[in-house]
Amino acid sequence: MVEQSNNLFSKYVIKRGDNLYNIAQRYNISVNDLALLNGINSNTLLQVGQVLMVPKPYIHVFLTKPGDSIQSVLRERNINTSNLLNYNNNIYLLPNQLLVYRDNR
Repeated sequence: MVEQSNNLFSKYVIKRGDNLYNIAQRYNISVNDLALLNGINSNTLLQVGQVLMVPKPYIHVFLTKPGDSIQSVLRERNINTSNLLNYNNNIYLLPNQLLVYRDNR
């Protein structure tokens, strides 16, 4: 899926009171993308001590949708081709493929 995963993601240990929504907000990711990234359902009840993978601050993830093309993804995300290719082993542009890119900053 994602090359260099330890450079792109951190581990987050669930604490009392955590839920996918507040974790997603903290890490600037959608609830659905966070759930997909961790192989869980967005309605999953989290357990204290459970470990989730979260993107590092400069990393963004998104899910492709029907009709996406490389050009539409690049334009929509305001990124260049090398940025997208550097962080993804394979880009099929099938619906719900998780893609990763880095902030342009």
